[in-house]
Amino acid sequence: MADQVRQFINTVADTVVKRDLLVHFHENPTFDNCQGLAVWINHPVEDIRLQIDDLVAAGVLRRRGEGETAVYSYAPASAMVALVDHFVRTYRSDSQVVDQELRRLREELSRTRREGLREINREQSKTRAIIASMADGVLVTDDQEEIVLYNPAAGRLLGFAGEPVIGVPLSEAVTNPELQEFVSRFPELRNSQYSMLSEELALKQPRALSIKANLSPVCDEDGSRIGVVAVLRDITEFKVLDAMKDDFVSMVSHELRSPLTSIKGFAISLKRGLFGALSEGQDEALMIIQNQSDKMLALINDLLELAGSETIVAGQQRFETTDIAAMLTAVVDAMGPQVAEKDLSLDCAVPTDLPKIEAVPQNLEQVFTNLISNAVKYTLPRGSVTVSAEATADHVRVQVVDTGIGIPERSLPKIFDRFYRVKDKRTRDESGTGLGLAIVKNIIDAHLGTVEVASEEEKGTTVTVSLPRRWQAEIGTGPAGEA
Repeated sequence: MADQVRQFINTVADTVVKRDLLVHFHENPTFDNCQGLAVWINHPVEDIRLQIDDLVAAGVLRRRGEGETAVYSYAPASAMVALVDHFVRTYRSDSQVVDQELRRLREELSRTRREGLREINREQSKTRAIIASMADGVLVTDDQEEIVLYNPAAGRLLGFAGEPVIGVPLSEAVTNPELQEFVSRFPELRNSQYSMLSEELALKQPRALSIKANLSPVCDEDGSRIGVVAVLRDITEFKVLDAMKDDFVSMVSHELRSPLTSIKGFAISLKRGLFGALSEGQDEALMIIQNQSDKMLALINDLLELAGSETIVAGQQRFETTDIAAMLTAVVDAMGPQVAEKDLSLDCAVPTDLPKIEAVPQNLEQVFTNLISNAVKYTLPRGSVTVSAEATADHVRVQVVDTGIGIPERSLPKIFDRFYRVKDKRTRDESGTGLGLAIVKNIIDAHLGTVEVASEEEKGTTVTVSLPRRWQAEIGTGPAGEA
């Protein structure tokens, strides 16, 4: 019987409309026209009119009249009665199965939705708990500069004093006059090209406090800026440590460099015979004194330069528009005597139309001087050093390539560490403190750039410096950022 029913469906009840008509007439063995049938089985009249005559031809229905006035009744042929009955039972059973499955799916969807809402609730609770427990202050405003979120740390740093300020304009919530200028920068960020603003705030009331504030825009799915998020960090202790470091550097500068300069000066005077003739042994001893004084002075100068490079990381120097092409050309020209002494080839492949960038010029010049000087120092006679530069959509990239002795692979991860020097018999006689590349890294980091080194022993080294073309952060714009 199953095969016969299947054949019946394929040849007679081959559409949904015909099946619905069969079920309707089987359950309501009366007669009706197309308009009435359309209401009962919920199908357009046009669909019924096109297909009901097929059921008449198959011997399941009888038609009386023609056209719009025709009516149809249930009158299956004797050969069809059992097939129609079996088909209707099967169709009705399948419908019940479908309904049950739909109910199950609806219940499953409802359960999933409830669990999803509970999970969202849990995640939101965790997020709120995490933000509330952060030591750094977090503050979020909307496009109207009204506060939509803040944690207790932000409330303490901004002086909200426990009062509810959600929905209150930030300019009204912040009453500390020293913070008013900071507050005024929120709309500036939302409407500017910057993707971040970084500022140090020096507060006097209600207590002496130093705050590092990083401001970033909040964007919607279309990338439109709809608010600002501020992360506030209490850096008072770090500022105290910085002051202690500055005092130490000052002591090094005056208490160590001055005596060493005197020692070196007297050694030179003795060598020149200003205090009488010297024996050969005395002359050699004075040469050692002079060389060691030079090394000590170089170490002191590097320490001072390292402290200076950390100063711009802290945002305490001004950035200005800088011509990288002219700077590289000047540095290469200054290397002329060293290059000639070692019989090297030094090429400068820098385009004159290289875009200018925002930088601290003296610090960036120090970077390129250090890198090119290293390339010259560690390249053997008749080798070559090439300085090149190019501009991409977002960055200016500078490369210093040499054919020198290279750096062992094991040493590459450590070359930016302070006081680290590659242990190699070929570099043993070269003077240095191991601070040069640490200074380079500090300065490039402060410029939001990157520095990478690729090297192979006996083949040479390539140093790549990448600096952003369009400045994406403003550093040291507040009172504490004055140079």
